[in-house]
Amino acid sequence: MKIRTPIYDEMINITNNQAVTFEKYRFDKEAVTKDLYNFSFYNRRPITKSILVWHAFNNQNQQILSLSDTLEIEHVYAKNRVDFDGELSDIRNLERLGNKSILEKTINIRVSDYRFEDKVKKYKGYMSDKGKHIEGTKIEDLLSIDERYNNFFEEDIISRNKEIIDSFIKYVEDEGLFK
Repeated sequence: MKIRTPIYDEMINITNNQAVTFEKYRFDKEAVTKDLYNFSFYNRRPITKSILVWHAFNNQNQQILSLSDTLEIEHVYAKNRVDFDGELSDIRNLERLGNKSILEKTINIRVSDYRFEDKVKKYKGYMSDKGKHIEGTKIEDLLSIDERYNNFFEEDIISRNKEIIDSFIKYVEDEGLFK
């Protein structure tokens, strides 16, 4: 006995070169938007890195990275700053998308606990005390982040979070994936 489901029918349509709409599987825009704004994007959750990679490569100026570049999740506002500076009124903002980016592992190690202005220098590359040029990131969003933010305080996290989520929602909408 064959069990036919709507997804099965859509897959058959693909193999028969017929139109595929996945009409019954579209998302509710309001629910998705609300969920993304309320979600805690912890680094261990696969969706966190997925959306950050999407965001980085949605930038027209982003170059393709080498397959040998290991990407990690960077907190723009360093997690340890909360302990020392106490600048966040809502600790949940640490785990918002607006406070995160993908970054090459070799660079993430160098910038992890610094303040924003020091991180920006390391994102862009710098000259070491011994006169050696230390290469910066290839992540375009981080190379230009100081053009959009003078410091990186809580209001900047909130603003960037809105930018990332709203652009993702627009993308999903443009792809016709909402009901």
